[in-house]
Amino acid sequence: MDISIQTPGELFPAEVVHLLGTARRVIDQHVNDHGTCAECSSNWPCQPARLAESALATL
Repeated sequence: MDISIQTPGELFPAEVVHLLGTARRVIDQHVNDHGTCAECSSNWPCQPARLAESALATL
């Protein structure tokens, strides 16, 4: 039995793949540093991290 693994580009439109990549980068950059965002120094969780998490959660 052959099982093919599909890439995100085969499963989603290009715009969605781009959104997922952007959200993943934001999540990787805006991390909790003792209650403060390590990237933008806002209270954790910062708005960019919350927006990126929402984008990822919608899928």
